[in-house]
Parts: sequence; structure tokens; C-alpha cells
Amino acid sequence: MPNNTDKNIDIKFMKKALSLAIKGAGSVSPNPLVGAVVVKDNKIISTGYHQKYGEAHAERIALEKAGELAKDATLYVTLEPCCHFGKTPPCTDAIIETGINRVVVAMKDPNPLVSESENILKTNNIKVEYGSMEKEAKAINQAFIKYIKYQRPYVTLKLATTLDGKIADRFYNSKWITNHNSREYVHQLRYEHDAILVGAGTVCSDNPTLTARHTKKKLSWTKIIVDPFLQVPADAKIFESNDRVIFVTQAPSSIKNEEKEAFKKKLKTISDKGADFVFLELQDTGFNIKKVLKELYTLNIYSIFIEGGSQIASSFMQSNSVDRFIRFIAPKLACDENAIPMFKLDKTQIEFPLSPELINTKIFGQDVMLEYLLAKY
Repeated sequence: MPNNTDKNIDIKFMKKALSLAIKGAGSVSPNPLVGAVVVKDNKIISTGYHQKYGEAHAERIALEKAGELAKDATLYVTLEPCCHFGKTPPCTDAIIETGINRVVVAMKDPNPLVSESENILKTNNIKVEYGSMEKEAKAINQAFIKYIKYQRPYVTLKLATTLDGKIADRFYNSKWITNHNSREYVHQLRYEHDAILVGAGTVCSDNPTLTARHTKKKLSWTKIIVDPFLQVPADAKIFESNDRVIFVTQAPSSIKNEEKEAFKKKLKTISDKGADFVFLELQDTGFNIKKVLKELYTLNIYSIFIEGGSQIASSFMQSNSVDRFIRFIAPKLACDENAIPMFKLDKTQIEFPLSPELINTKIFGQDVMLEYLLAKY
């Protein structure tokens, strides 16, 4: 068994691999974030990280940089190397070909297609060790894990609130509760997700573009609008970009006869704008959120950033479908009992008590950001 010194050395180099992995955030989905480091005689020979979906994996980049120096070296990688052909050849082949004699892996890959990696490497006399900084590796790939293991997108809910927990005044005015720096950071958070989700009310009242401003351009970006009655106007700003737009709404067959023709006409108008649709049954309490997420999973959406109002936030929280909750608190008081609260929850209907874990805080001038985990993997 490795002694404490060996473990400390492994942690040192795995930290480096993890710091590399997160550089791919927002660019590699639906692939996971992966970093790799080639080490020989306790010195870093080369590094790599998965930079863009469809391009070389972290291991192949690091091994190619190392060249002949990879022989008898140790490879540190944040996720189990792939052993199957996808967009790129198997990383296990590259590890074997370059003469690596030891592979240290932070976490197992939940994808069953990778289940033979360990056996393949060991059959070729390569020592394989798992678990170094596993918790940290899982933390940066929660969306990937959620999608593979639970077959639904990873959900982050973001709300900007006053000190007394309000997200808008009684007239639903909400611009701007937080400051410029907070809002800029929200665009970073948007960029790290596949899609943004809001309700029709947000689009109708604020007419946002729902873009993800960033120094790097996203390969793809999806806007999801929960709009059971197709209230969003056809000239809304959400249609101005080339981004994918998906409406979650009712099927025309479920609309009352006197309203059906108008609904079909609006459906065609929005469809002509290039929008796609998810049709679901509308219940008394709204759409079944778990069914919404299942449908979005089939559309290959790995992660969703929710910026809707109180109704959307409550629906997702009520159904226990929020994985991460980010709250921005501005130094303002609504001082109005009729102002709009963060949540309107029926405590008697929550599936089981929620116990958020505070994992991060940030300060943006006078604003405070609190980040909570509601699900662990």
C-alpha cells in the first residue's frame, strides 16, 4: 500500500490535473471535464485538458506532448480513461502505446462503455489506482454524473433577492436587484450550462435576450421557455440570435375547442421562428417537472440554469428537482408584504425535507452570493 508520502505526492499532481480540467467548463458538454498530468521522477513532464467537444481528450493531449518521455512515467487523470471509440479513439490505447507504467485516477466513469478500462490497462501490466481526490473530481462533473446515472439534466437554480427574500416588487419589477459585478458573474454561470430555463412571465415582462456573454463563444446554447398558453410574443428578443429555442407547452389536442385555432396559429408562428416544442399534459399545479426533465434529457441537454420567477423556482424546488441553488443577496429591503418572494412552497407537499449544504460564498461589492448543494453523488 502507498505510504502517506506517496499519497501526498499523488494529491499534489491530481490537484494540478483538476485545475486543468475546469478550464474546459462550458466548452466540452456533453463530455465531462477532464485534466491529465504526466509525471516522471516527481516532475511534471506534460499536461493536457479536454478543451472542446469532439476534439482530443485530456490524456491524449498530455501524452502527445510528453512524447518518448512518457515511457515508465505516471499519468494522473481526473476521470477514468475511455476504452471505446467515440468522437476520438480510446485513451487506453494511447496509454499502452506510450509506455506509461502507472495510472492514477480520481474517479470512475459512470458511463458503462468505460467499464473495461481498468482490466485493459492491467492486462497490459499497467498499475491502476483509483480514488485520489475523488470527491473533488465528482464535484466538477456533477452534470455529467447526473445525466449518465439518473437520465435527466443537472439543474442549477439562481435567484437574486433583497435582504428580506424578495425577487421583485408587487408589480413584478425586478431590474436590477443586484449590482453589475454580480450580473457579470451570472453570465459565467450561464456559460457553464447547456441551457437556460425561464417561464413565459419572465419573457413577457422583461423581454430578455437570454444569451451567455463570455470571452469564449459557446458551441451551442439553448433557451427553454415554460409557456403552457403560448403567451410569449413572436417578436420577443429570445428569437433574435441563432440559439436553439424550446417551448414547453400543451399539445393542441388538449386545448379547448374555442381556443384551439388561436393556439395552433400561435404554434405555427413560433415554429416559423425556428423554435422546437416539448408537449406535456398541463395539470392543476402546472407541468410535472420530472416529466419536463425527462423530455429535455431525450433532447441531449445535460445541464440547465434556471432564472425564472417565483412560480418556476417553486415548481422545481417543490418537486425536489434542484441540484444546486445559487442565491445572490443585495443590500436592499423590499419592505412590502406584497412583494414577490423567492418561493411559494406548500410544505405539506414537498416529497421529503430539503437540507441544502452551503459549499461556496462570494462577495461582489455589497452583494453576497451563497451556493448550496441539494443533491450529492
